[in-house]
Amino acid sequence: MRFFGDVPASAHPRISSPSPSRRSRGVGGWPLPPLAIVVLALLSATGCREQAAPGGDQWEVERFIENGIEVVRTLQGSTWGEAAELVEEIRIGVLDGQEEYMFGRIQEVAPDGEGGVYVFDGQVPALRHYDAEGRYLRTLGGEGAGPGEYYDAALGLALLPDGLLLLRDPRNGRFTLYDRDGVAVEHWPLASGLFTSRATAVDTAGHVYARILTDPIEPGQPWPIGLLHLDNEGQVIDTILSPSIDGEPSGATGTFSPAKRWDLHPHGYLVVGVSDRYAIELRRPEGTLRIEKRAGRVAVHPEERAQHEARRQHMIRTQGESLAAEPPPIPRQKPFFRNIYAGEDGSIWVHRHEEATLREPDPDRPEPDPNAPPPLDWIEPTVFDVFEPDGTYLGRVTVPPRTSLRTFSTDVVWATRQGEFDELYLVRLRVVPPGNEGG
Repeated sequence: MRFFGDVPASAHPRISSPSPSRRSRGVGGWPLPPLAIVVLALLSATGCREQAAPGGDQWEVERFIENGIEVVRTLQGSTWGEAAELVEEIRIGVLDGQEEYMFGRIQEVAPDGEGGVYVFDGQVPALRHYDAEGRYLRTLGGEGAGPGEYYDAALGLALLPDGLLLLRDPRNGRFTLYDRDGVAVEHWPLASGLFTSRATAVDTAGHVYARILTDPIEPGQPWPIGLLHLDNEGQVIDTILSPSIDGEPSGATGTFSPAKRWDLHPHGYLVVGVSDRYAIELRRPEGTLRIEKRAGRVAVHPEERAQHEARRQHMIRTQGESLAAEPPPIPRQKPFFRNIYAGEDGSIWVHRHEEATLREPDPDRPEPDPNAPPPLDWIEPTVFDVFEPDGTYLGRVTVPPRTSLRTFSTDVVWATRQGEFDELYLVRLRVVPPGNEGG
């Protein structure tokens, strides 16, 4: 039986970002003819500016080559013109009723390719399938350690190109593959104790990527998290290290501190950026493309900063001996973005930092626990900038309150939503750009 997981990266071949010498050969890494070299030199020196948008908020963009990297820089506007709307198509869940429609802790969501969805609820635990109308179809497997069974945690759920459903089951140390009838047909062992978000990804070739620790953790340093790369038969191909990028922080980070963010694109390459610069690199095999956007940084409201600082001091006071490094003081400005996500359709979703607003006071809120972290009454709206993989800036998407996106696509997204009594729903939302409301 094969076991693999949190092992030193040296145990497998390493894949790094394209070397500068390869990138300098030209766009895509291929030698350029003499005329193309002249054109490339002109672009590198002056770039080119375009305007393109059907709406009033016209998209203005610069394109140029910088140190062998293709740069697409949005100067203003977008192709959508205004923010796209998220229109609810179906809602799955009830406040009280059939247990198949009552959710407790949705951990993983995977579209089934036909408008329906697979959902792993860790509170039950149960892996369930719903059709395109939101009707319950079946429960796959059940609680336990037998074939197709699982416990109360999942670190990934995805539909493979061949129609098999992949579940990453950390309690049993394996991947489980189910066929279209919900029958477990195969298990791939995976020994890993790393619990993190976006822990599993699948590319268009059916290869699977699992986030693991590639080296021992060092105090005060970012965790060495990389990807274990498996083929569509579950065989290990290599270990992909966390991508390096200029300006990435080397020490401890904290609230609103600059941080490196990265994700796996469905075409099998990495997308990476540092949050204090609006520059996201797509490390494509044919050459790196960098998406940039002219934008201003958001200030941290003084009262918001004071609350975050109080929570930082509480952490130092209560966890100081166990902390690998003391979190830095709260800065006065926020980074440009919180995170980067690569959508199933190849689009790039940048979760922006925004100005926070003071939460409405809750008259029923109990007296604060003196041993608990101080309350945080300032909240940011959830806003994404959405780009095509060629750098085209489509525009913004503002997510409704009490809603969290679980999948990303410029067509349809799945999200969890809390109701009036904190009950949990799963909703399918259509992304509707301005002018397409009836389409």
